[in-house]
Order: sequence, then C-alpha cells, then structure tokens
Amino acid sequence: MISIDDLKDLAAQLIVFIAKDPMTSVKYFILLLAPLLIVAAVFSWRLQKAIKKQEKTAKRKEKLLNKLHKSRNEVATVTEKETKQE
Repeated sequence: MISIDDLKDLAAQLIVFIAKDPMTSVKYFILLLAPLLIVAAVFSWRLQKAIKKQEKTAKRKEKLLNKLHKSRNEVATVTEKETKQE
C-alpha cells in the first residue's frame, strides 16, 4: 500500500522532472491523453448515432400510431353514419 509520504515524494519528483525538462513532460502528457481523447470521441460518436436511431424509430412509431388512429376514426364515423341511416 502506498503511504501519503510516498505520494508526496512522487509528486515532488514529478514537479522536479517537469521543471527540468518541460518539453519531454509535455510530450508524455500528450501521449497519455491522446488515447483517452480518442476513446471519448468514439463513445460520443456512438452515443450520437444511438440517439439519432432512437429518434427515428420514435418518429416512425408516432406516424404509424397517427395513421392507425386516423383510420379508426374514419371507420367509426362511417359506422355511425350507417347506424343513423337505418
């Protein structure tokens, strides 16, 4: 288990490394962050695709339900007219 003193020593070494060689530390920082940013971008893209697909299916279902309700209303009005005529 790492103690707090060990963490303080590691942080001090990191600060000294950054102060002595800033360009190399920036390179390491970029090398560490690049894969994480790529993974985040891929997940964001996939989430966007899933949301668009969900919206499309919701619109399709809404259209179908509207057509169904419209046809039921038409059938109901026709049957009402037929019963009134009899």
